[in-house]
Amino acid sequence: MPDRVTLRGILDEDLDDVYYFLSNNFDPGVKLDIWRSAFKRSWMPEKPNNGFMLVANETIVGVFCAFYSQRKIRKGIQNICNTSTWFVVDEYRSKSLELMAAMLDQKGFVFTSLSASSNVYELHRTFGFRSYVTTLFAIPNLPKLNYASKRLETLTDPESIVRCLDSEVKQISIDHRDIPRIQQMIFHTAKEALLVIFDIRRVRGVPATNIFYLSNPDMFYQNRYEICSYFLLHYYTLFTRIHRCSMSKVPAFSLEIKRNITLFYNGDITELSFPEFTYSEHMFFCR
Repeated sequence: MPDRVTLRGILDEDLDDVYYFLSNNFDPGVKLDIWRSAFKRSWMPEKPNNGFMLVANETIVGVFCAFYSQRKIRKGIQNICNTSTWFVVDEYRSKSLELMAAMLDQKGFVFTSLSASSNVYELHRTFGFRSYVTTLFAIPNLPKLNYASKRLETLTDPESIVRCLDSEVKQISIDHRDIPRIQQMIFHTAKEALLVIFDIRRVRGVPATNIFYLSNPDMFYQNRYEICSYFLLHYYTLFTRIHRCSMSKVPAFSLEIKRNITLFYNGDITELSFPEFTYSEHMFFCR
């Protein structure tokens, strides 16, 4: 007689078990403390779950994880469910679609999927997701000897950063504090400010700045040489990685390093800044 499989939400007390299930069967690269930090971070009051899981004989056999957050829009508050790791062991793979159906059955959310593998693209489309295609660029960090201009100043202290921002961007900064390896800084002039959320990583052995979020893409483009020079001189990175969807324009001499990156959404994104990599697994796992 086949095992009885139950489907239920992933609660906070299930997170360690889900971690060990994925470590043993899917991706051993994430550390337990990072995993706990990711899902126990509160980006919306009273999140419904951390995704859904399949259980057979009291053993986890499949999971579909999720990060929940809220954004202010003109009509009030929009709830966002960003879907993440989706994995089912081979024996129960036929149950995979039940996880997606359960996720989408939650009312009142816009759903996003920012790291889907190509083998599930068509499944996303079958469930009503629409796609957005972007490209990852590398901008050379070249020295600019007259960088120390009085026109562009920097802030790195968390309290100084939030004092420099309007309420919506300030909340994004606060929500992404104290995430391992994630850094924030402000570039500002007398008239405007740019919040950058980024990390420093090695890509094929080369040190790089990896940008997740720009609060003011136009300001980034206008000051791209100074900003990239700053990363070179202060973080010793040789290039800056950033997605096309995060920029207003692509700087000259930028190199395409990955094309046709497909991101998905399901719901009305008219008033949302889609796509963004904040409030998602990219802050923790996508290295």
